[in-house]
Amino acid sequence: MSKRMELIAPKKYEQNGEQKVYWMKLGSAFQNQDGETWTLVLDTIPLGPGWDGRIQMRPPRDNNEARGSSASHDRQRSNTNRNSNQDRGGF
Repeated sequence: MSKRMELIAPKKYEQNGEQKVYWMKLGSAFQNQDGETWTLVLDTIPLGPGWDGRIQMRPPRDNNEARGSSASHDRQRSNTNRNSNQDRGGF
């Protein structure tokens, strides 16, 4: 069985004059049979202001697991926005 990783990207935004970051899930990566290379499957590509071109590959995390106190709040905000915007074609 191949190893799977999450592809995520930090997206900066401002709230109440404070600079914040939330983590957007972009897709998944699957380790190939050779054990050295990976196949990336992108569900979305972030464009525009707030994205600096970086994508991180990390082990999958439980939705309840925090990446840090403010990151936890920002990730919940991201998930809420993603779920409420899906029917409008946004992310």
